[in-house]
Amino acid sequence: MFSTIAKHFYLEDSVECADENGKVWNISGGLEVKGILGSDKRKYVLDTMRLSPRDVNYPGMDNNCCVLRLELIENYIMS
Repeated sequence: MFSTIAKHFYLEDSVECADENGKVWNISGGLEVKGILGSDKRKYVLDTMRLSPRDVNYPGMDNNCCVLRLELIENYIMS
């Protein structure tokens, strides 16, 4: 599931993390991204805000929510 999301956000599997059992996983994006299986048996991904880069026009740590839209990133990659 996360590899599909990584392709959608143009991310690479580059970070290795170990779980509580010592098994190593490759992840894309931040550790706060969560995948859950809903009661309707569909898969959901939460907290994806930090998968997009921050907008440099909003400096400072109080503007963490100012990120670039995915459409802008797609247009940049296609050009």
